[in-house]
Amino acid sequence: MDLLTQHQDEQAHLGIRSIVVGVDESAASLHALRWAAHLAAALGARITAVEAHKTPAVYTLASDAAAVEASETTLRETVAGFASYGVAIDSRVAPGSPGVVLVDASKDADLLVVGSDSRGLLPDPTIVSISMHCLRHAYCPVVVVPTPKGDEA
Repeated sequence: MDLLTQHQDEQAHLGIRSIVVGVDESAASLHALRWAAHLAAALGARITAVEAHKTPAVYTLASDAAAVEASETTLRETVAGFASYGVAIDSRVAPGSPGVVLVDASKDADLLVVGSDSRGLLPDPTIVSISMHCLRHAYCPVVVVPTPKGDEA
């Protein structure tokens, strides 16, 4: 067996065909999406980029619909920036808090990928809590991708 065949056999055993990536507009999430795109390209997997949409404190049906539409447009534009990776990337904006939305999305995934801001001694507690929530409650394996220092994604 040559090395290429052996590598392809190892990939087949991983069984990763569907990757969910938590995306917002942070450098950490863009780095996680980049990492997942590299993995998906190597494995022939599909990515679903998921963004959580929290209902605004002052809620009106019209303002919420406009906010969701803006989030969907931004997410589609973000995903379009990854076309050069040659992987299928779907996008979805879902209502709710990020941790809950990502855990729910993990039900249909083989892998959940989230970003983590590794700068400084005290990382953003929101990011840490989302990562920890996913690690504790996801229905599939979770990869937390740290953002390298100096990465402006």
